[in-house]
Amino acid sequence: MSASGQGDEVEPSEPARCECGHDRDHFMVSPEPQYSGLDWFWVLFGITTVPREIQFRCRRCKVCFDRTQDERIMKRFV
Repeated sequence: MSASGQGDEVEPSEPARCECGHDRDHFMVSPEPQYSGLDWFWVLFGITTVPREIQFRCRRCKVCFDRTQDERIMKRFV
């Protein structure tokens, strides 16, 4: 829990990095949205929906090294 008493996700001071040293903002890192079953239904019909989580995968070393459920961060990558 955060100091305010809410269960907000806290960003670490040092960003997570893959084995190559890339962080989630590097051009070689791809955000991979993770949807629930019903959300996939809407996506297949072209309707925009918010994923339940985004995983970040390096395209060079293929490692999934970070994930987030923070809506503010997800809006940047979707």
